[in-house]
Amino acid sequence: MQNKILDNILFEKNDIDSPFIISTVENSLNGSDDGELFIEVVKNENLSFDDGKLKIASSDYSSGFGLRSVIDEKVGYAHSSEISKSSLNRAADTIKSFKSNSNRVLEISHNYSKAYLHHLFKTKEILGYRFATQHNLAFYNNLIKIINFTAYINTNWTP
Repeated sequence: MQNKILDNILFEKNDIDSPFIISTVENSLNGSDDGELFIEVVKNENLSFDDGKLKIASSDYSSGFGLRSVIDEKVGYAHSSEISKSSLNRAADTIKSFKSNSNRVLEISHNYSKAYLHHLFKTKEILGYRFATQHNLAFYNNLIKIINFTAYINTNWTP
């Protein structure tokens, strides 16, 4: 039994269909040890009243997906905040590239959607903690570079 509301949100509004998603994911993850497609659509509406009067009204809509492939101990990840055929195809191409280059270290994009990161932390998925660690290490690495550069400029000190 199909859920008409879910089909409307995921497929009709984004000009894609279930067979396209299934074939794209199967083709891109073929040969992987594990993998997944995560799709999230979030709509929030907030009304705040004070003394029976409406003071604040806000609405927010966000969507996105992540496609992940696992080969041995390596993880390849592609994502987009746009759910469309072109973005799914780009993600599939990224995963295929990861699979063909899985013996090399690949640069990882850090532009993850808030919805996907929220999902990872809420479900206690280890990938969320990995992304947080990578972000923190990159931050501190950049901070040390700035400190070293500042020390060099001010005192001609070399690290």
